[in-house]
Amino acid sequence: SGALVQFRINGHLITPDFTISEADKEIVVNRIKSLAEMDTAQSHVAADGNFSLNDIEFRVNTYPCGETYGEKVDIRLQDSKNNLKRLEDIGFSEADLNTMKDIVMLPYGIVLMTGPTGQGKSTTLYACLRERGCEDNVIVSAEDPVEQRIDGATQSPIKVNTENEKLSWTFEKAIRAMMRQDPDVILIGEIRDKPTAKAAIQASQTGHLVFTTLHTRSAIGSVQRMIDIGVDRNSFLAEMDAIISQRLVAINCPYCLQRVESKYNRLLRDKDLARLEEGRYSYKSNGCDKCSHTGMAEKRLPIVEIIKFSNELRDFFSEKRGLNETEAFLRKRGYRSLWDKGMDLVVEKKLSLDELCSVLTPDEEIGMASDTEGAGED
Repeated sequence: SGALVQFRINGHLITPDFTISEADKEIVVNRIKSLAEMDTAQSHVAADGNFSLNDIEFRVNTYPCGETYGEKVDIRLQDSKNNLKRLEDIGFSEADLNTMKDIVMLPYGIVLMTGPTGQGKSTTLYACLRERGCEDNVIVSAEDPVEQRIDGATQSPIKVNTENEKLSWTFEKAIRAMMRQDPDVILIGEIRDKPTAKAAIQASQTGHLVFTTLHTRSAIGSVQRMIDIGVDRNSFLAEMDAIISQRLVAINCPYCLQRVESKYNRLLRDKDLARLEEGRYSYKSNGCDKCSHTGMAEKRLPIVEIIKFSNELRDFFSEKRGLNETEAFLRKRGYRSLWDKGMDLVVEKKLSLDELCSVLTPDEEIGMASDTEGAGED
């Protein structure tokens, strides 16, 4: 018995050969909560907090597990001094990097970053703000929480007061207030509801470039997700500049590559199998001293799909569309999915098929879209 300790490194869960004893478990948990300025007496509800030590930011979240097991504590570490990356440092392909730089310099509109938690969305958005620069731009943000401080930017943490709603500092209130700060660029941590979405659209309509995130699995599904939130379709489409969906993948260690036949081969389409060596072999690192026997390079790389909006695309989305119909339309205009780009890395031996399939599911064959297809899925 006792507390199990685990580390998530490059997206993979690693369990070291030690635990915290039952006698010390509550002492350790309460010490962490005290450092994070959290109420140690409240163990029956989830809570968030943070603290800094030696320029490392510790973001703490607790989750109640009942009287028998106490609390689960999750700690996320960030280098508060050196973690603000440039777009060039993140690892985009040359084509995607150039597209991102073009998007960053747009004068107004909405740029949506989508993807699950922990896929580097915030890091990419901060890099976009750094690319735009604070020397010639007023940059204002509303975030929950502020993950990194940007020199010259005005950043505000969202605070919810459950006892008195009037004292809450919400995304909607922050957006309306920041309009009086005469910003050029706005960062909204996340669109969660209709009021926030409407405020973001209004901010764009008055001549601001708005960066924000939305939790959807794909770029294609993001339009319908915004509509489902309750915003006016035409108002939203008129302001839409780009949707960027991102995943992070662990790259093969180049020193211990081995040719393998992946168990995931059976999931691939014929055209994907044809890209593998002899129609079945790909590469995976087995682990060595160079990579501390993890099989992974030190840095994960992003895979991104980017949809830039044109008037033609806005007209297309002016009516409800199915996912297959949308993808077929975009592919005729050069669109490549997350899976397509991931397979490029597999063919280049940078990425194992196992790793790709742990993050994404293979694209389906695109057929004729039916009128009843579920356009609201993402």
